[in-house]
Amino acid sequence: MYLDTSVIVAYYLPEEKSEKVQNLFTTNSELTISEFGQLEFYSALSIRVRTNSLLETDARRIIDIFNKHLYNSYYLNKSLNSKHYNRAANYIMALNLPLKAPDALHLAFAASQGLKIITIDKQLANNASKLGIDYDLF
Repeated sequence: MYLDTSVIVAYYLPEEKSEKVQNLFTTNSELTISEFGQLEFYSALSIRVRTNSLLETDARRIIDIFNKHLYNSYYLNKSLNSKHYNRAANYIMALNLPLKAPDALHLAFAASQGLKIITIDKQLANNASKLGIDYDLF
């Protein structure tokens, strides 16, 4: 299973779908993220700090926990490569989907790895469906 950033955020921060996401984490041992998802997670925390919806001390604590999870192989953390970027570009160049570049990269990675993408993002799930990519929408 490949976790998009919305799922990672919901695991570490209290959100509407956090309980369902936490259940997923406790019942599955092979959860895959990408380094790109990792970067987006840090960005999501930074945005919340800058918009005063998260204290900086809390964000730093969450980053520490997340980094320990990465270090202890809590996730399979994989890198994107040119194959993923090319596939994402092809999805976008089809000009038939409301697809943002970050979402295209997540979808291209999941498809290339043969992984089901897990998301909270309805638009991402809709695009996955139209592209024939296996997904679960929480």
